Amino acid sequence: MTNRVCNLLVGATYLPLMDRITPAGAFGFHVGLCLLGYTFVLVCFPETAGLSLEKVQLILRSRFGIRESERLRGQKRALLSAEKEPRQGSATLDGGGVSAPEPSPR
Repeated sequence: MTNRVCNLLVGATYLPLMDRITPAGAFGFHVGLCLLGYTFVLVCFPETAGLSLEKVQLILRSRFGIRESERLRGQKRALLSAEKEPRQGSATLDGGGVSAPEPSPR
């Protein structure tokens, strides 16, 4: 729906803008509007990559939830890095266990 409304606005305003200002000016005006929208999304919407749906719902309940999103993603990164370190360390510190057979020379 949003895409159709935006297409309608661009289509309805492009030709009148070309009559009042140059075609390059009309194109530049629409580029400026796109940059404003892009900046708005970057500043006002939280990043939800890697979060569960429950956490995304929690984030979006309060205003824009940018700080909450950053906090939850930081916690998840810390947990993942903490889980990786013992596994990597246990392979080098653990002297026992089954090792792979060495290849025989041919």
